[in-house]
Amino acid sequence: MAFEIVPSGDALGAEVRGVDLSRPLDAEALERAWSDHLVLLFRDQALADEDLLALAEAMGGAQEAGSRSYYLKGGYGVETGRVSRLPGISIVSNLDETGKPAKRHAGTGSQELTWHTDNSYV
Repeated sequence: MAFEIVPSGDALGAEVRGVDLSRPLDAEALERAWSDHLVLLFRDQALADEDLLALAEAMGGAQEAGSRSYYLKGGYGVETGRVSRLPGISIVSNLDETGKPAKRHAGTGSQELTWHTDNSYV
């Protein structure tokens, strides 16, 4: 599937238009765009977990987070909402079991959660 790359005009970044990330894509062209622009913006994508992992594979692969085994050993299963059913996806949340912001650190943050990324390299 052909898609359009629209550079941001700044030092890095581009918008990728005309792509549905839930469908098979030209991974080589996507990787080239990523290499050229370092940050890619994909608007209005509705991805199932499997689609997200397929995209991760096209971009170099996913890693299982160390927190997954920590939660599983602690008795938190998929049904608790703390562990994804797929090892390559990590659930990051500052909400407790009742859906309210956690007041104390429980491995999920407390009151707030600053966006960050782990294990990402360019």
